Amino acid sequence: MKKSTLLLCLWAWLSASLAVAQSGQYCDTHQTDISYYSLSGDICEYAAVTPVSGKAINVCRKGDKIYFHNLFCAQDIIQQQYLSVEGTVADGIITLEMGQLLMTYEGYDLYLGLAESGYDSYGNFQAKIIEDAPYQLTIDSEGRIQSVDKEVFLVAYHSKNEVSYILVRNLDLSPYSPNIVQVPDGLQTSQYAYRYTKDYAEGVKVVQLGSDGNDCYIQGLCIDGAWVKGTWEGDSLIIPSNQYQGVVSATYVDFVAGVYAGENFVTGAKEYVPTDHFAFAVSDDRKTLTPAPGLTIMLLAGKTVYSIIESPTLSYFDEKPATPATPELLYGQVDSSWGGIDFNIYAEDVDGNFINPENITWSILLDDEVFTFEPGLYSIEAPMSEFPYDYVDLNGGTEIYSGGAFHHVSIYGELYTTIGVEVYYTVNGERRASARLTYSESGDDSAIGTVVLGSSEIISETYTDLMGRSVSRPHNGLYIRTLKFADGT
Repeated sequence: MKKSTLLLCLWAWLSASLAVAQSGQYCDTHQTDISYYSLSGDICEYAAVTPVSGKAINVCRKGDKIYFHNLFCAQDIIQQQYLSVEGTVADGIITLEMGQLLMTYEGYDLYLGLAESGYDSYGNFQAKIIEDAPYQLTIDSEGRIQSVDKEVFLVAYHSKNEVSYILVRNLDLSPYSPNIVQVPDGLQTSQYAYRYTKDYAEGVKVVQLGSDGNDCYIQGLCIDGAWVKGTWEGDSLIIPSNQYQGVVSATYVDFVAGVYAGENFVTGAKEYVPTDHFAFAVSDDRKTLTPAPGLTIMLLAGKTVYSIIESPTLSYFDEKPATPATPELLYGQVDSSWGGIDFNIYAEDVDGNFINPENITWSILLDDEVFTFEPGLYSIEAPMSEFPYDYVDLNGGTEIYSGGAFHHVSIYGELYTTIGVEVYYTVNGERRASARLTYSESGDDSAIGTVVLGSSEIISETYTDLMGRSVSRPHNGLYIRTLKFADGT
């Protein structure tokens, strides 16, 4: 490895550092003297310098000391204790001393330093640690903070001979005043089924809705845990734009209503422009809320559209035990070296009624036996035989993936002839199982997709082809399997 060569790590590496030992130079995040700031500047990662804006950063003042949390824009604000940088304030100048310990990860100490950038004779980006001179920023009477030297990089490094991880320069920090919804103490809420399309993918979940006079509060409409506030006005619910929703990818995100503005001439994608409020049409009993025509929900990170939520619909939900619908087969493959199955799990019971995805789990069965996935072969932390509705493996879903209704599972190195899926729904300790989806293959790889009910004794089994003709046993092609159970089903 060449000295002075920039070694860049993935953004996610830093954001997943829960086991980090920090330097201790940070403010208690619950103190009232912490201020929100929005950061703009240049970030260098993947050997490229990229301008950024709207990045979330916290600044804490204690006497002549100032602390910057997430100055490197690489972590969520809830982990702001990591990569905390300490400075001293005097006469409108902030001085950051180099060499301070930022964090320790897996035995590697990371220190604050300065770096100059350039390119080698082959055109490869390089960064080199320079002398440990202090780094200075100005702070004005309005609290705005700016780099004095806009060309030199601040860097988190392990060795002066090897610049590593992430670099920032040309910092411009402006005070940020988020419009945070204040929820009344003791607010009584009800559960609502929430169906929507987010970034062209269908989604469904449960949100909380409560009222205080004419004020309405909804938790989870945009981001899990975040609240929006609206006003009941006759048969409408009006929700103003510009309500703070939280931090995503180290960037502040606000709820903003959007109005349909047509399709992009080049891409064909729908386009929306911001407007001052979103409106739901409300049923007389306030149990059904549907979006007003032409409106959608936008999540804005600064002036950048982070997400689009279309067709948001809410329906009152009284949760009770139910039998989940049978999963839907999309694709299957049975193979001793590699196999798998793609299937849909709908958040519905056998009668088509909504059920809460948070209480849905599922299992894979090989030859009618529940299969346990083991770490090492699969990207999971511990053995698993039952998965939450929205589970995604540690490798981003390459082996076990859930995205809304769609689910994918890969199977490695197992000898089996059928692969099955069962879905479970548990409410107040009562657990009910779906009918089982079982997939198998005939000798020439033609598929037989079957649904098997496993809760009662089978008393008869018949097969018919697609013309309705009875056959003794299926061979090549598609067949319908009909089972009769002791309970009469």
